[in-house]
Amino acid sequence: MFKRLVEGDNDIVGQIAYSLYKRHKCEFIDEKNPTEEELKAFISSCQTEQAISLYITSANKIFSDLMNNTFSDIVLDAKEDARNDHIKLLAKAIEPIKPKSFWYQVGIGVVTTTIISVLCGLAFLGLIFSKGGLEQVLSEVISKH
Repeated sequence: MFKRLVEGDNDIVGQIAYSLYKRHKCEFIDEKNPTEEELKAFISSCQTEQAISLYITSANKIFSDLMNNTFSDIVLDAKEDARNDHIKLLAKAIEPIKPKSFWYQVGIGVVTTTIISVLCGLAFLGLIFSKGGLEQVLSEVISKH
């Protein structure tokens, strides 16, 4: 029976078909506790073209389902890996443009305001001293009003 179901060492479907036959035979023996004649009749019925075709068809279905499930798992794993890689790349790409913390932004505001205030003060002092001093500037402002 093995040679009728299995065509070679790499015939996975044939190996599955043979294991189906062996399981069927074991179940028959366990359930019926057959006589030698009944066992011979069972084996003979399993060797018909119809029975062999049924074992091979069942084995093909089992093998096909196994491959579909295996490839589905592989595809799902690949999609998940690609998604995770994409998320990591996006996180790395936006890191330089991501806003800093609140307190960092407050610190930048304070430093900027201080620099602008100092520059305005220096400009004001420069204006005062270029017009002849504080008394001169104040007297011009008072006389115009």
